Amino acid sequence: SGFERTLTLMRRHIPTGVTVLGDPIWWWGFAQDRYYVGGWYLASKAHLGGTVFDIRAELISLGADYVILDDSTACTLSPSLLDQELHSLVSKECKLETVIEGAWHGYGSYESNFQFGQVSRIYACGGRL
Repeated sequence: SGFERTLTLMRRHIPTGVTVLGDPIWWWGFAQDRYYVGGWYLASKAHLGGTVFDIRAELISLGADYVILDDSTACTLSPSLLDQELHSLVSKECKLETVIEGAWHGYGSYESNFQFGQVSRIYACGGRL
């Protein structure tokens, strides 16, 4: 399937035994041999009342070695301010490993042109933040 094909391409660029942050949909391809943190974790932390959220500090705290950034995150065409800040930080400070174009666009009734990962970018962030 397109989903498996995309995961195969991603796994070529992300070694085993590392910590990965990305959209929750990719968890299935990494959970067995990598520590995977879904991007919604950041969103939930950012919305805790009474705290100032620092994406850089959170990525360092998580030990994020790799970050997967998709053009469309969580089925939205309009990224949130948090998504924009994450993309800005990672694209400036981490090393772009690869770009996967024509990635998975959903499955069955969920298939669309703006589903998860129109283009997925994999960044190496370990030791760079």
